[in-house]
Amino acid sequence: MNVFYVEKIVPYQPLILSPEESKHLIRVLRKAKGDIVQVTNGRSEMYEAVINNDNYKTGCELLLTAKLENTKETYYSHIAISPTKNLDRLEWFVEKATELGVHQITPLICARTEKGNVKKDRLEKIALAAMKQSGRAWLPIISEAVEFDTFINTVQQEDQKFVAYCEHLYEKKSPPHLSNQLKRGSRYTVLIGPEGDFTKEEVQQALQKGFENVSLGGNRLRTETAALYACSCVYTCNKN
Repeated sequence: MNVFYVEKIVPYQPLILSPEESKHLIRVLRKAKGDIVQVTNGRSEMYEAVINNDNYKTGCELLLTAKLENTKETYYSHIAISPTKNLDRLEWFVEKATELGVHQITPLICARTEKGNVKKDRLEKIALAAMKQSGRAWLPIISEAVEFDTFINTVQQEDQKFVAYCEHLYEKKSPPHLSNQLKRGSRYTVLIGPEGDFTKEEVQQALQKGFENVSLGGNRLRTETAALYACSCVYTCNKN
């Protein structure tokens, strides 16, 4: 079933799709008046709707027919990831993390971050397309890029907070694996460092703020791979 996005949904009142969504519905998917689609507000609500007016030039009108159950999220995952030098990799992560149910992504500016021009609006469009393609009802929040020092001071106290640091790969004793530390149904914040990793000073700062050092396995992962793996661990913990 095709999913469409409307930011504000008032139950059982007509909805007007944006020109872009309307054109995709009618010209690309070849839908017409009377056909059934699904629509979400990107905040865990999903509805079934019927096309009442298929004039895409003025905006297609949908009539809600039913609210779908079991779409509300029982956990919240926040990945703070250092932007990669090649921003295509960050965009790839946003797409795949959306499919895996991430709730919020924050570009994290660290001491070793290769500062690039992170385009928030582009990341939001990628997340929107991935949400609709995967049939999800949550549109990830894409935050503005923020400095490491600022970010660790703003994380909510009730979160399970983790910092994935690669230094353990060169030591005899590893920290616990992320999967073993997750508590089902929680709020999670995971810090993923730049291609040169976090500095020891940054890790120490995070630990002092209540973050827990965790392992993502025995391999040295690229930044975007590590972030996606963390998303997968959280998803598996809450969906099994």
